[in-house]
This record gives sequence, C-alpha cells and structure tokens, in this order.
Amino acid sequence: MFKDGHLFIYAKDTVILYNAPVSTVDSFSSGGFNMQYYSEPIHRESDNESWILIEQLKNNIIYVDVPAFSSVFHYQKFHLLINQFSYSNGIILDLRANGGDDPVNCIDLAACFFTETRTMWFQKFKAGAGHNDFSEITPITATGFGFVDKNIPVVVLCGSYTYSAANYFVGIMKYLPNVTVIGVKTGGGGSARINKLMPNGWRLYYPYTPAYDIQMNSLEKGVEPHITIEATAEQLQQNHYLVFETAYNYLINQ
Repeated sequence: MFKDGHLFIYAKDTVILYNAPVSTVDSFSSGGFNMQYYSEPIHRESDNESWILIEQLKNNIIYVDVPAFSSVFHYQKFHLLINQFSYSNGIILDLRANGGDDPVNCIDLAACFFTETRTMWFQKFKAGAGHNDFSEITPITATGFGFVDKNIPVVVLCGSYTYSAANYFVGIMKYLPNVTVIGVKTGGGGSARINKLMPNGWRLYYPYTPAYDIQMNSLEKGVEPHITIEATAEQLQQNHYLVFETAYNYLINQ
C-alpha cells in the first residue's frame, strides 16, 4: 500500500485513506508548560487568523506554536507580533501538531528566518502515463524577509503528525545554520495532489509532484531530526513535556 496521506479515495460519503501512525512523544502538548519556564508576568500573544501562539519564556527564549498552515499567514503581522517579545537566546518553533495545508504559508514563515535567496526544495512533475514519466527536477526558491537575525538559535520541534506543508517547512529549516530540529521523523507528504473522477463515480486523489530537500532526500519519506527524542509511555507519564524541555535546555546550553 502507498503510505501517503495525499493518496485517498472519495467513495460516496466515505473517505478511504492511509492513516499514518502518530507518535505519542509529547505530540500535542503545546503551551501550558510548568510555570518554572514562564517569564513573570506571563506574556503571550496570538494571531487569530494564522492561529500562531507566542509565549515569553525565561532567559530570553520564546515558544512559538504553529498548529497549521491552513489559514492565511501574514509575514508582516508575524514580524510585528514577534517583536513584542525578547528572544535573544533562542526560539522554539513547535510543529508537532501541524498537519500541513498551504505550502505558500510554510515558505513565508521560513523566509522570516533568512535574508538571501535560497532553494526551498526541488520537485518534478508527472509528465506522462509511464511509471517514470516525469519532468526535469526544478528548484523552488524564495527570497528571505530576514525578520529574525541569523545569529539567533532556533529549535524546530516535529513529530510523525508533522505532515505535508509542515513537513516541507521542517525540510527547509533543517538546513539553516542556526536551526536544530528535535523530535521524531516527520510524517512525510512531500507532493502536491491532483484528482480524477473514476468510472464508478469514485474520485481518486493522488500525489503527482515528488519533492526533495536541498540534499535530494525525498520529502515524501519524511524528514529526520538532528536530535531524536523517543520515549516510552512510562517515561511520558513521568515527564509529559520531555521534547519541549529538551529544546529549552538545549538553547540554555548554547
């Protein structure tokens, strides 16, 4: 079976798709951390359109929850929002609950962290009926906004639910020199999808643009973190915020 959530069938009122296993490693514990990590008084701001939440932590570190790329992301608004915080010692970007959606949003958010023109990823397109009929590989590039200084250390948190456009985002950020990715391998989904109506009335959705990171690793197969954090259920009962605390302590020790 093709293990990609971009491949699915609408059969009348039923959706048949592959459900990737979701890691239990601190997957959705965003915000609400132990009070020992928060600055006083507590300072948090959110953007109701993009759903992004920013919280001020101690030691000039901020936590940024990015739960989806389905809403409109305004990079200028993000700039105004993040400038209300102190983050000279680092930023924690949490995408563990982000299932993806619009890749334009992921590019615009990533562009806040660099200034030059960079290759985001490479992709090719289905160009014929044959199994290997694809176009030449094309680079997808973007010019950065540079809202965050390149000397600020950034940690990106990811998990197996980090999928599609969020998977692209991790694949982009992984190669910025000031970024460290922590968590478990992302869920993949490195392709746009198209749909066709089948003779029996079902509608088939399938990926048609294989994508690769800048080192030509397949994004459909997921992105490996720099630091892998895996835990048993028993360990998580003792410390539910293991991944977050690993990221926080990593920045403290930089």
